[in-house]
Amino acid sequence: MTQLILEAQTLTVFGSSYFVDNYTQFEDESDAEDKELKLEKLNIGDVVEIEAFGFEGAYVVRDLERISASDFNDQQEHEVEGKVTAVNAAEQTITVGKLVFAINGATELELESDVDLTVFFEQVAAGDIAEVDYVIQGDALIATKVEVDDKDDDFDDRTFELSGKVSDFNPVDATFSLNGKTVFFDENTEFKNGIFVNDDFVEVKAIQRADGSVFALKIEIESEDGIELEVEGDVTNFVSASEFMVNGISITTDNNTEFKDGSSENLANGVSVEVEGVLTQDNVLLAKKVEFDDDDAEEVEIAGVIEDLVKDSPFDYQFNLGAQRVQVTANTEFKHGNFEKLDNGLEVEVEGYTTDGVKVVAKELKFQAIKYVEVEGLITQVDSATMFYVLDQQIKVSEQTQFEDGSQSDIATGKNVEVEGYLVTEDGETYIQAEKVEFED
Repeated sequence: MTQLILEAQTLTVFGSSYFVDNYTQFEDESDAEDKELKLEKLNIGDVVEIEAFGFEGAYVVRDLERISASDFNDQQEHEVEGKVTAVNAAEQTITVGKLVFAINGATELELESDVDLTVFFEQVAAGDIAEVDYVIQGDALIATKVEVDDKDDDFDDRTFELSGKVSDFNPVDATFSLNGKTVFFDENTEFKNGIFVNDDFVEVKAIQRADGSVFALKIEIESEDGIELEVEGDVTNFVSASEFMVNGISITTDNNTEFKDGSSENLANGVSVEVEGVLTQDNVLLAKKVEFDDDDAEEVEIAGVIEDLVKDSPFDYQFNLGAQRVQVTANTEFKHGNFEKLDNGLEVEVEGYTTDGVKVVAKELKFQAIKYVEVEGLITQVDSATMFYVLDQQIKVSEQTQFEDGSQSDIATGKNVEVEGYLVTEDGETYIQAEKVEFED
């Protein structure tokens, strides 16, 4: 249930306060079906489901969905995932984010395997990632199942999703607008289905950075028109790469079609393919992706550090990964980055195939994921105005770094600072790219 404090842009759920900002997305699934739902239109007693993330001690709502009271059942099982913020063995409770869950003998508890209450409270700690199934009894949240993972490095409760039409695209500043909100991107941003332009409909996985700006981790171009469809089978009635059939469905391709494990030149009658695309008003499937079934290809997974990188064209790279030569093409799917990020010394994982045992064609290339970190302590060494060390950890600052209670000119040996940023590995060297530097007394 919801208690509203409008003047503070705050709402209260189960006794805990959550903040609403310009990036909060509202959706009304209640009987009111208000297409322009916002905080001011909510009422005390409304039933809402929210997704929120912790940010500098507060929790900010990313998604808020209002549902009809008739659709809400206290005894219905609900689910939440987040960081464990407190564990109380004496009271047999666990806190995830701001929600306190009671645990009893009937709760199913799972770490790497099922455990009992004693082992659970001995091993679970703040900072672990928990998935909790629960029911509501009065003002209490009763956990029916708790699954804890203390090694989930990919989880970050600051991530959220935005979707809409791109506008105000500025490649120089690496920004664009989505629903009136400014979004930043860089070489770490993962692009799916090509590079976007104004008026493209996109879905963005984003994260709120220390300075409050929103950064795109992944941008996926989607279609507003037509029906999404997948078809698999042998090519028939082949005329050209833009006119053929699969399982009785007419297929066409264009310059934006992605080909995997082959190219448009490999299309011919009898070739086995899997096609994903959008069915147009003429009942022709415009292919977004055509994937070939190559029985002669050997699947390969390798990992290592990029060496001897050669750029043959904007979308054709080759490099060594250990003793293996790797080719990256326009059809390679990137994770945690894009073509511009490729460089010698970077750690990557590659999934691909080889037909000759010599060269691996990359189907997927995964950069080392961005890992957000915090470090606090005395500055022990200053190498330049943009580089210094804290606890033997190299720190770099840039024009985007936010400073609090001081400035870049205050960086000096012996100063006590708290740094927030993300790990970067370049040419075999790892450092923290600082998003925020706060000087402590």
